[in-house]
Amino acid sequence: MKGVWNLDIENLVNEYGDRLFKYIYRMTRNKEDAEDILQEVFIEMIRIQNPKKIDNIKSYLYRTSYHCTVEYINKKKKVSFLKNLKGKMPSAEDEVLQNHLDPMLEKGLKQLNDEEKTIFLLRVLEEMPFVK
Repeated sequence: MKGVWNLDIENLVNEYGDRLFKYIYRMTRNKEDAEDILQEVFIEMIRIQNPKKIDNIKSYLYRTSYHCTVEYINKKKKVSFLKNLKGKMPSAEDEVLQNHLDPMLEKGLKQLNDEEKTIFLLRVLEEMPFVK
């Protein structure tokens, strides 16, 4: 399937789908949620109007995956909150950190801004190289 700007989405899915799924799954720890989010990532790719602004497609896919995951978790929390009417809910990032990372690492990551957190997680968890 080709997107608005003739990018072969099928090739992107074949090349990056498994790695992106693992990345998303590490944040959600739920197979169905990870599949839903991954689908949304590729839908976002189809919607892109100007691909010439994307310097690195891999990096763009991972950033989109991160943002789609955070958005998905936040939506899920809102539904849960309305159902349970409980107190303050932590942010999506806090939930990922709380449920899936070592306490010392969690403490350090909380000191980073969103961009620094994403860079760290991509470098450590996905073993992606630093790019200038």
